[in-house]
Amino acid sequence: MNHLITIKTHPFRFLLYLEWILFGISLIGEILIPPPLLAVQVQQFKGLIFLVLVILCGLGLKLPKRNSNYKLLYILFNLFLAILVVFLGGSGRTLPFLYLIVLIRACLIYPPQKQVLITVLTVLSFLFTLSYRLRQIEVRPEVRQQIQLLLPSFILLFCLSLLFVLILINTLLAERESRSQLAIAHKKLRQYALKIEDQATLQERNRIAREIHDSLGHILTALNLQLEGGLKLWETQPQKAYSFIQKAKELGSQGLQEVRQSVSSLRRDPLGGKSLAEAIQFSLQELEKTTGIYTNCDLKNCTFLSTEISRVVYRLVQEALTNITKHACASQIWVSLEIERTEAILMISDDGKGFEYTQNTTGFGLQGMKERTLSLGGQFKITSELGKGCTIEIIFPVEDERV
Repeated sequence: MNHLITIKTHPFRFLLYLEWILFGISLIGEILIPPPLLAVQVQQFKGLIFLVLVILCGLGLKLPKRNSNYKLLYILFNLFLAILVVFLGGSGRTLPFLYLIVLIRACLIYPPQKQVLITVLTVLSFLFTLSYRLRQIEVRPEVRQQIQLLLPSFILLFCLSLLFVLILINTLLAERESRSQLAIAHKKLRQYALKIEDQATLQERNRIAREIHDSLGHILTALNLQLEGGLKLWETQPQKAYSFIQKAKELGSQGLQEVRQSVSSLRRDPLGGKSLAEAIQFSLQELEKTTGIYTNCDLKNCTFLSTEISRVVYRLVQEALTNITKHACASQIWVSLEIERTEAILMISDDGKGFEYTQNTTGFGLQGMKERTLSLGGQFKITSELGKGCTIEIIFPVEDERV
Protein backbone atom coordinates (compact mmCIF):
# COMPACT_ATOMS: atom_id res chain seq x y z
CA MET A 1 0.00 0.00 0.00
CA ASN A 2 1.32 3.44 -0.93
CA HIS A 3 1.82 5.65 2.13
CA LEU A 4 3.01 8.74 0.23
CA ILE A 5 1.33 11.49 -1.74
CA THR A 6 3.28 11.67 -5.02
CA ILE A 7 2.97 13.81 -8.13
CA LYS A 8 0.55 11.29 -9.69
CA THR A 9 -1.60 11.02 -6.55
CA HIS A 10 -1.43 14.68 -5.53
CA PRO A 11 -5.00 15.84 -4.81
CA PHE A 12 -4.41 19.32 -6.26
CA ARG A 13 -1.79 19.62 -8.97
CA PHE A 14 -2.17 23.40 -9.14
CA LEU A 15 -0.98 23.67 -5.51
CA LEU A 16 2.14 21.75 -6.47
CA TYR A 17 2.68 24.08 -9.40
CA LEU A 18 2.10 27.04 -7.06
CA GLU A 19 4.86 25.71 -4.80
CA TRP A 20 7.24 25.56 -7.73
CA ILE A 21 6.39 29.14 -8.68
CA LEU A 22 7.00 30.31 -5.12
CA PHE A 23 10.30 28.43 -5.03
CA GLY A 24 11.29 30.06 -8.30
CA ILE A 25 10.55 33.47 -6.82
CA SER A 26 12.52 32.53 -3.70
CA LEU A 27 15.52 31.45 -5.77
CA ILE A 28 15.48 34.70 -7.71
CA GLY A 29 15.02 36.77 -4.55
CA GLU A 30 17.73 35.00 -2.57
CA ILE A 31 20.34 34.24 -5.23
CA LEU A 32 20.10 36.80 -8.02
CA ILE A 33 18.99 39.96 -6.20
CA PRO A 34 21.55 41.20 -3.66
CA PRO A 35 20.31 42.30 -0.22
CA PRO A 36 21.43 45.93 0.11
CA LEU A 37 20.80 46.21 3.84
CA LEU A 38 22.55 43.03 5.00
CA ALA A 39 26.10 42.39 6.09
CA VAL A 40 28.69 41.46 3.46
CA GLN A 41 29.42 37.97 4.78
CA VAL A 42 25.86 36.86 3.88
CA GLN A 43 26.80 36.64 0.21
CA GLN A 44 29.30 33.85 0.92
CA PHE A 45 26.57 31.16 1.38
CA LYS A 46 24.54 31.45 -1.84
CA GLY A 47 25.45 27.93 -2.89
CA LEU A 48 24.17 26.45 0.35
CA ILE A 49 21.01 28.57 0.17
CA PHE A 50 20.39 27.27 -3.35
CA LEU A 51 20.91 23.67 -2.17
CA VAL A 52 18.55 24.09 0.78
CA LEU A 53 15.85 25.59 -1.46
CA VAL A 54 16.21 22.71 -3.93
CA ILE A 55 15.89 20.16 -1.10
CA LEU A 56 12.87 21.99 0.28
CA CYS A 57 11.30 22.00 -3.17
CA GLY A 58 12.03 18.29 -3.64
CA LEU A 59 10.29 17.41 -0.38
CA GLY A 60 7.02 18.49 -1.97
CA LEU A 61 7.21 15.67 -4.52
CA LYS A 62 6.34 13.08 -1.86
CA LEU A 63 4.21 13.81 1.19
CA PRO A 64 3.61 11.28 4.01
CA LYS A 65 -0.03 10.47 4.71
CA ARG A 66 -0.07 7.49 7.10
CA ASN A 67 2.47 7.49 9.92
CA SER A 68 1.88 10.34 12.42
CA ASN A 69 5.49 10.44 13.61
CA TYR A 70 6.78 10.55 10.05
CA LYS A 71 4.40 13.41 9.23
CA LEU A 72 5.55 15.40 12.26
CA LEU A 73 9.22 14.88 11.39
CA TYR A 74 8.45 15.86 7.81
CA ILE A 75 6.86 19.21 8.83
CA LEU A 76 9.59 19.97 11.37
CA PHE A 77 12.25 19.28 8.77
CA ASN A 78 10.50 21.65 6.34
CA LEU A 79 10.44 24.38 9.00
CA PHE A 80 14.07 23.72 9.82
CA LEU A 81 15.08 24.19 6.18
CA ALA A 82 13.06 27.42 5.95
CA ILE A 83 14.83 28.74 9.05
CA LEU A 84 18.18 27.53 7.74
CA VAL A 85 17.81 29.72 4.66
CA VAL A 86 17.87 32.80 6.92
CA PHE A 87 20.75 31.54 9.07
CA LEU A 88 22.79 30.89 5.94
CA GLY A 89 22.47 34.55 5.08
CA GLY A 90 19.26 34.71 3.07
CA SER A 91 17.75 38.14 2.69
CA GLY A 92 14.47 37.09 4.28
CA ARG A 93 12.39 38.90 1.66
CA THR A 94 10.96 35.56 0.43
CA LEU A 95 10.62 34.05 3.89
CA PRO A 96 6.76 34.29 3.90
CA PHE A 97 6.66 32.22 0.69
CA LEU A 98 8.61 29.39 2.30
CA TYR A 99 6.33 29.28 5.32
CA LEU A 100 3.25 29.37 3.09
CA ILE A 101 4.60 26.32 1.27
CA VAL A 102 5.13 24.49 4.57
CA LEU A 103 1.57 25.30 5.65
CA ILE A 104 0.15 24.09 2.31
CA ARG A 105 1.89 20.76 2.79
CA ALA A 106 0.68 20.51 6.39
CA CYS A 107 -2.92 21.05 5.26
CA LEU A 108 -2.61 18.19 2.78
CA ILE A 109 -1.40 15.63 5.33
CA TYR A 110 -3.09 16.73 8.58
CA PRO A 111 -6.75 16.97 9.62
CA PRO A 112 -8.15 20.45 10.45
CA GLN A 113 -7.60 20.09 14.21
CA LYS A 114 -3.86 19.50 13.84
CA GLN A 115 -3.56 22.08 11.09
CA VAL A 116 -4.19 24.77 13.71
CA LEU A 117 -1.23 23.56 15.76
CA ILE A 118 1.00 23.52 12.69
CA THR A 119 -0.18 27.04 11.83
CA VAL A 120 0.77 28.29 15.31
CA LEU A 121 4.14 26.57 14.99
CA THR A 122 4.65 28.20 11.59
CA VAL A 123 3.84 31.67 12.95
CA LEU A 124 6.27 31.20 15.85
CA SER A 125 8.99 30.07 13.45
CA PHE A 126 8.30 33.07 11.24
CA LEU A 127 8.53 35.48 14.21
CA PHE A 128 11.78 33.87 15.32
CA THR A 129 13.44 34.13 11.90
CA LEU A 130 12.06 37.63 11.36
CA SER A 131 13.48 38.89 14.65
CA TYR A 132 16.79 37.24 13.84
CA ARG A 133 16.96 38.87 10.43
CA LEU A 134 15.99 42.30 11.80
CA ARG A 135 18.93 42.11 14.20
CA GLN A 136 21.23 41.57 11.21
CA ILE A 137 20.10 44.70 9.37
CA GLU A 138 22.51 47.65 9.49
CA VAL A 139 20.41 50.82 9.06
CA ARG A 140 20.14 54.25 10.57
CA PRO A 141 18.01 54.60 13.73
CA GLU A 142 15.20 56.50 11.97
CA VAL A 143 14.92 53.74 9.32
CA ARG A 144 14.82 51.06 12.01
CA GLN A 145 12.06 53.00 13.74
CA GLN A 146 10.03 53.06 10.51
CA ILE A 147 10.56 49.32 10.14
CA GLN A 148 9.31 48.74 13.66
CA LEU A 149 6.21 50.81 12.90
CA LEU A 150 5.48 48.71 9.80
CA LEU A 151 6.36 45.41 11.47
CA PRO A 152 2.95 44.74 13.18
CA SER A 153 1.13 45.33 9.90
CA PHE A 154 3.55 43.00 8.12
CA ILE A 155 3.06 40.28 10.72
CA LEU A 156 -0.71 40.72 10.61
CA LEU A 157 -0.67 40.50 6.82
CA PHE A 158 1.37 37.31 7.02
CA CYS A 159 -1.02 35.76 9.56
CA LEU A 160 -4.01 36.70 7.41
CA SER A 161 -2.27 35.11 4.43
CA LEU A 162 -1.81 31.90 6.41
CA LEU A 163 -5.45 32.00 7.47
CA PHE A 164 -6.57 32.52 3.88
CA VAL A 165 -4.45 29.60 2.67
CA LEU A 166 -5.75 27.45 5.53
CA ILE A 167 -9.39 28.18 4.68
CA LEU A 168 -8.81 27.84 0.93
CA ILE A 169 -7.15 24.46 1.12
CA ASN A 170 -9.68 23.06 3.59
CA THR A 171 -12.48 24.26 1.33
CA LEU A 172 -10.84 22.53 -1.61
CA LEU A 173 -10.36 19.36 0.43
CA ALA A 174 -13.99 19.42 1.59
CA GLU A 175 -15.20 19.88 -1.97
CA ARG A 176 -12.95 17.08 -3.16
CA GLU A 177 -14.26 14.80 -0.40
CA SER A 178 -17.83 15.69 -1.35
CA ARG A 179 -17.11 14.91 -4.99
CA SER A 180 -15.50 11.63 -3.98
CA GLN A 181 -18.49 10.66 -1.83
CA LEU A 182 -20.82 11.70 -4.63
CA ALA A 183 -18.88 9.54 -7.08
CA ILE A 184 -19.04 6.60 -4.67
CA ALA A 185 -22.76 7.14 -4.15
CA HIS A 186 -23.26 7.39 -7.91
CA LYS A 187 -21.33 4.17 -8.42
CA LYS A 188 -23.38 2.40 -5.75
CA LEU A 189 -26.55 3.78 -7.30
CA ARG A 190 -25.55 2.42 -10.70
CA GLN A 191 -24.75 -0.96 -9.16
CA TYR A 192 -28.07 -0.90 -7.32
CA ALA A 193 -29.89 0.05 -10.53
CA LEU A 194 -28.22 -2.83 -12.38
CA LYS A 195 -29.12 -5.17 -9.53
CA ILE A 196 -32.72 -3.98 -9.57
CA GLU A 197 -32.78 -4.39 -13.34
CA ASP A 198 -31.50 -7.96 -13.01
CA GLN A 199 -34.08 -8.68 -10.31
CA ALA A 200 -36.81 -7.12 -12.41
CA THR A 201 -35.73 -9.24 -15.38
CA LEU A 202 -35.75 -12.37 -13.24
CA GLN A 203 -39.15 -11.50 -11.78
CA GLU A 204 -40.50 -10.84 -15.26
CA ARG A 205 -39.19 -14.20 -16.45
CA ASN A 206 -40.85 -15.91 -13.50
CA ARG A 207 -44.05 -14.02 -14.19
CA ILE A 208 -44.00 -15.07 -17.84
CA ALA A 209 -43.39 -18.68 -16.82
CA ARG A 210 -46.28 -18.53 -14.34
CA GLU A 211 -48.61 -16.94 -16.88
CA ILE A 212 -47.91 -19.62 -19.47
CA HIS A 213 -47.97 -22.41 -16.90
CA ASP A 214 -51.22 -21.28 -15.29
CA SER A 215 -53.15 -20.59 -18.47
CA LEU A 216 -51.78 -23.23 -20.83
CA GLY A 217 -51.36 -25.91 -18.17
CA HIS A 218 -55.02 -25.68 -17.21
CA ILE A 219 -56.15 -25.95 -20.83
CA LEU A 220 -53.80 -28.84 -21.70
CA THR A 221 -54.95 -30.78 -18.65
CA ALA A 222 -58.58 -30.44 -19.73
CA LEU A 223 -57.65 -31.27 -23.34
CA ASN A 224 -55.87 -34.45 -22.21
CA LEU A 225 -58.95 -35.55 -20.25
CA GLN A 226 -61.18 -34.97 -23.29
CA LEU A 227 -58.89 -37.02 -25.52
CA GLU A 228 -58.76 -39.84 -22.97
CA GLY A 229 -62.57 -39.89 -22.83
CA GLY A 230 -62.78 -39.88 -26.62
CA LEU A 231 -60.37 -42.81 -26.95
CA LYS A 232 -62.29 -44.86 -24.40
CA LEU A 233 -65.64 -44.31 -26.14
CA TRP A 234 -64.37 -44.40 -29.73
CA GLU A 235 -65.49 -47.97 -30.45
CA THR A 236 -68.57 -48.27 -28.23
CA GLN A 237 -70.08 -44.75 -28.44
CA PRO A 238 -68.56 -42.96 -31.44
CA GLN A 239 -71.01 -40.04 -31.27
CA LYS A 240 -70.13 -39.27 -27.69
CA ALA A 241 -66.45 -39.82 -28.44
CA TYR A 242 -66.77 -37.33 -31.28
CA SER A 243 -68.13 -34.72 -28.86
CA PHE A 244 -65.13 -35.32 -26.60
CA ILE A 245 -62.73 -34.88 -29.50
CA GLN A 246 -64.60 -31.78 -30.67
CA LYS A 247 -64.25 -30.31 -27.20
CA ALA A 248 -60.55 -31.24 -27.22
CA LYS A 249 -60.16 -29.41 -30.52
CA GLU A 250 -61.78 -26.33 -29.01
CA LEU A 251 -59.46 -26.54 -26.02
CA GLY A 252 -56.47 -26.91 -28.33
CA SER A 253 -57.50 -23.80 -30.25
CA GLN A 254 -57.99 -21.98 -26.98
CA GLY A 255 -54.55 -23.09 -25.79
CA LEU A 256 -52.95 -21.87 -29.01
CA GLN A 257 -54.67 -18.54 -28.56
CA GLU A 258 -53.45 -18.38 -24.96
CA VAL A 259 -49.86 -18.94 -26.08
CA ARG A 260 -50.12 -16.26 -28.74
CA GLN A 261 -51.59 -13.81 -26.29
CA SER A 262 -48.98 -14.64 -23.64
CA VAL A 263 -46.14 -14.06 -26.08
CA SER A 264 -47.54 -10.96 -27.75
CA SER A 265 -49.11 -9.25 -24.75
CA LEU A 266 -48.32 -10.47 -21.26
CA ARG A 267 -50.32 -7.58 -19.81
CA ARG A 268 -53.67 -8.84 -20.90
CA ASP A 269 -56.45 -9.27 -18.36
CA PRO A 270 -56.75 -12.96 -17.39
CA LEU A 271 -60.27 -12.26 -16.14
CA GLY A 272 -61.40 -11.62 -19.70
CA GLY A 273 -63.46 -8.59 -18.70
CA LYS A 274 -65.40 -10.52 -16.06
CA SER A 275 -65.51 -9.81 -12.35
CA LEU A 276 -63.49 -12.07 -10.07
CA ALA A 277 -66.56 -13.98 -8.92
CA GLU A 278 -67.79 -14.47 -12.50
CA ALA A 279 -64.38 -15.63 -13.71
CA ILE A 280 -63.99 -18.17 -10.87
CA GLN A 281 -67.53 -19.48 -11.32
CA PHE A 282 -66.98 -19.81 -15.07
CA SER A 283 -63.77 -21.79 -14.52
CA LEU A 284 -65.52 -24.10 -12.06
CA GLN A 285 -68.40 -24.67 -14.49
CA GLU A 286 -65.99 -25.51 -17.31
CA LEU A 287 -64.07 -27.83 -14.99
CA GLU A 288 -67.27 -29.59 -13.99
CA LYS A 289 -68.28 -30.04 -17.64
CA THR A 290 -64.93 -31.42 -18.78
CA THR A 291 -64.03 -33.60 -15.77
CA GLY A 292 -67.30 -34.40 -14.01
CA ILE A 293 -65.87 -33.19 -10.71
CA TYR A 294 -68.55 -31.57 -8.58
CA THR A 295 -67.68 -28.02 -7.54
CA ASN A 296 -68.85 -25.78 -4.69
CA CYS A 297 -68.28 -22.03 -4.71
CA ASP A 298 -68.73 -19.48 -1.92
CA LEU A 299 -67.46 -15.99 -2.79
CA LYS A 300 -68.19 -12.98 -0.59
CA ASN A 301 -67.48 -9.28 -1.16
CA CYS A 302 -65.19 -9.91 -4.15
CA THR A 303 -66.11 -6.56 -5.67
CA PHE A 304 -64.08 -4.74 -3.02
CA LEU A 305 -60.79 -6.16 -4.32
CA SER A 306 -58.67 -4.11 -6.69
CA THR A 307 -58.20 -5.28 -10.26
CA GLU A 308 -54.57 -6.27 -9.72
CA ILE A 309 -55.37 -8.34 -6.63
CA SER A 310 -58.34 -9.93 -8.40
CA ARG A 311 -56.07 -11.08 -11.22
CA VAL A 312 -53.63 -12.66 -8.78
CA VAL A 313 -56.44 -14.39 -6.85
CA TYR A 314 -57.89 -15.73 -10.09
CA ARG A 315 -54.49 -17.15 -11.09
CA LEU A 316 -54.19 -18.79 -7.67
CA VAL A 317 -57.57 -20.46 -8.07
CA GLN A 318 -56.77 -21.48 -11.64
CA GLU A 319 -53.47 -23.09 -10.65
CA ALA A 320 -55.08 -24.92 -7.72
CA LEU A 321 -57.82 -26.31 -9.98
CA THR A 322 -55.19 -27.45 -12.49
CA ASN A 323 -53.25 -29.29 -9.78
CA ILE A 324 -56.40 -30.94 -8.44
CA THR A 325 -57.46 -32.07 -11.91
CA LYS A 326 -54.03 -33.47 -12.74
CA HIS A 327 -53.07 -35.15 -9.47
CA ALA A 328 -55.85 -35.38 -6.86
CA CYS A 329 -58.34 -37.85 -8.40
CA ALA A 330 -61.00 -35.87 -6.53
CA SER A 331 -64.78 -36.03 -6.85
CA GLN A 332 -65.51 -32.67 -5.19
CA ILE A 333 -63.85 -29.26 -5.01
CA TRP A 334 -64.67 -26.41 -2.64
CA VAL A 335 -63.62 -22.83 -3.33
CA SER A 336 -64.33 -20.04 -0.84
CA LEU A 337 -63.22 -16.44 -0.62
CA GLU A 338 -64.10 -14.31 2.38
CA ILE A 339 -63.03 -10.67 2.52
CA GLU A 340 -62.98 -8.78 5.80
CA ARG A 341 -61.88 -5.22 6.55
CA THR A 342 -58.14 -5.90 6.77
CA GLU A 343 -57.60 -9.32 5.24
CA ALA A 344 -58.96 -11.85 2.78
CA ILE A 345 -59.04 -15.62 3.18
CA LEU A 346 -58.98 -17.85 0.10
CA MET A 347 -59.52 -21.58 0.64
CA ILE A 348 -59.45 -24.33 -1.98
CA SER A 349 -60.17 -27.90 -0.86
CA ASP A 350 -60.71 -31.29 -2.49
CA ASP A 351 -61.55 -34.81 -1.37
CA GLY A 352 -58.83 -36.44 -3.46
CA LYS A 353 -56.08 -38.85 -2.57
CA GLY A 354 -53.93 -36.21 -0.89
CA PHE A 355 -50.15 -36.27 -0.65
CA GLU A 356 -47.24 -35.72 1.70
CA TYR A 357 -46.61 -31.99 1.39
CA THR A 358 -43.09 -32.22 2.80
CA GLN A 359 -42.17 -34.51 -0.10
CA ASN A 360 -43.81 -32.43 -2.83
CA THR A 361 -42.57 -28.85 -2.43
CA THR A 362 -40.62 -28.40 -5.66
CA GLY A 363 -43.46 -28.44 -8.18
CA PHE A 364 -43.63 -25.36 -10.34
CA GLY A 365 -47.37 -25.02 -9.70
CA LEU A 366 -47.02 -24.84 -5.90
CA GLN A 367 -43.94 -22.64 -6.23
CA GLY A 368 -45.84 -20.27 -8.49
CA MET A 369 -48.70 -20.09 -5.98
CA LYS A 370 -46.25 -19.27 -3.18
CA GLU A 371 -44.68 -16.50 -5.25
CA ARG A 372 -48.06 -15.03 -6.12
CA THR A 373 -49.05 -15.12 -2.44
CA LEU A 374 -45.84 -13.32 -1.50
CA SER A 375 -46.57 -10.68 -4.13
CA LEU A 376 -49.77 -9.96 -2.19
CA GLY A 377 -47.86 -9.81 1.09
CA GLY A 378 -49.80 -12.84 2.27
CA GLN A 379 -49.32 -16.25 3.87
CA PHE A 380 -49.52 -19.58 2.05
CA LYS A 381 -50.56 -22.69 3.96
CA ILE A 382 -51.29 -26.16 2.63
CA THR A 383 -52.70 -29.10 4.59
CA SER A 384 -52.80 -32.59 3.11
CA GLU A 385 -52.76 -36.21 4.18
CA LEU A 386 -52.78 -39.36 2.14
CA GLY A 387 -56.37 -40.39 1.48
CA LYS A 388 -57.84 -37.26 3.10
CA GLY A 389 -57.63 -34.71 0.34
CA CYS A 390 -55.91 -31.36 0.39
CA THR A 391 -56.70 -27.83 1.61
CA ILE A 392 -54.91 -24.70 0.49
CA GLU A 393 -55.39 -21.60 2.64
CA ILE A 394 -54.13 -18.21 1.51
CA ILE A 395 -54.45 -15.15 3.75
CA PHE A 396 -53.46 -11.75 2.41
CA PRO A 397 -54.01 -8.15 3.55
CA VAL A 398 -56.55 -5.92 1.82
CA GLU A 399 -57.73 -2.34 2.09
CA ASP A 400 -61.45 -2.04 2.53
CA GLU A 401 -62.55 0.69 0.11
CA ARG A 402 -65.87 0.97 1.94
CA VAL A 403 -64.18 2.66 4.92
